[in-house]
Amino acid sequence: MGLFCFTFAQNNANGSSSYRKKSSFFEQIQKDVQQLNNSLQVVMDTYKGIWQKEKWLDTQEVCLLLGISKRALQYYKDQKLLPFSCIHRKNYFKRSDVEQLLTSNLQTQ
Repeated sequence: MGLFCFTFAQNNANGSSSYRKKSSFFEQIQKDVQQLNNSLQVVMDTYKGIWQKEKWLDTQEVCLLLGISKRALQYYKDQKLLPFSCIHRKNYFKRSDVEQLLTSNLQTQ
């Protein structure tokens, strides 16, 4: 803050053209930040529905829900019986996929 005030005072002493250049520079930065904010808002609005509509479960929740061990869950993943997403080295499963696995196993028995 002090540096800006010093620069501002120095620019006023030297002339206002330098101040206008810096002012337009900051205005351009402000426009760019606003554009970035608008772009991020569009992305967030696009993907917000996905996370709100679908409940995602982690490994522990799936094991408890299915009544299986982590090793059995790994077997399901390896055999592609249960789709998953990996985010920051942590696996997440759609609740609907877990329920579908449960119902398919009940129907085959």
